[in-house]
Amino acid sequence: MKNCVRFCLVALVLSSTACEKQESEEVCQNSCTTVTGRLVTANGQQPIPGANVVAKWMNIYGLSVSAKGKAYCKTDDDGNYTLSFYVNDNELLDGYFQIFYSVDNNRYYTIGEPSVGLYDVKRDTAFHLDNFVIPRKAYVNLIITNQDQLIADRGQFTSSFNSCYGFNSVFNRNIQGGGAGISWNGLPTANPMPISGDQPILVRSYKTKNGVQTFSTDSLFIPAGTTQNYTVTY
Repeated sequence: MKNCVRFCLVALVLSSTACEKQESEEVCQNSCTTVTGRLVTANGQQPIPGANVVAKWMNIYGLSVSAKGKAYCKTDDDGNYTLSFYVNDNELLDGYFQIFYSVDNNRYYTIGEPSVGLYDVKRDTAFHLDNFVIPRKAYVNLIITNQDQLIADRGQFTSSFNSCYGFNSVFNRNIQGGGAGISWNGLPTANPMPISGDQPILVRSYKTKNGVQTFSTDSLFIPAGTTQNYTVTY
């Protein structure tokens, strides 16, 4: 099962240049394939109710992406969802299936369009996906006290904000992803910057100053809907 499931944190490749054709959903009567899972937030401790979940069959023809709706549902009060659809003959041979999760982007922190890819899908098969984490949204106000010196020295100073996201649901010192990576030479246009709220964030920073490379870690916890300053010095 794990071999046929791939996690996709970004929108489809080619989405910025391709023309996507949408087709309507179908109703499965027999030999149905089912997909079950759960959407959670707050480091996986709380459910996300009422989120839209859509299954699509995706196929790429050159620069054109065909997207055919297969099933739709909403998560229940516990964040659970069940999708059921029939795999057509042509869908057994070509393309793949994508499960898309849609939440309120004003309340939740998303990276691209949250989705999961299913490959080599057969008829009358059951897929049970692991819990999928979508954090609530908070903001971090990025401050560097001596950016002029960093630029004048032509130094390097980067930080990444790592937290639970998607199937990456266990927070530890090795966690990677689930947040932005920034360069302190030039701060993001969106500052305060959206970030995971209501769950721990591991900040990894790499600095090159006077030819000496250093690495450091820090931690953040920002309640959802709030903004917290994060200050560094080169």
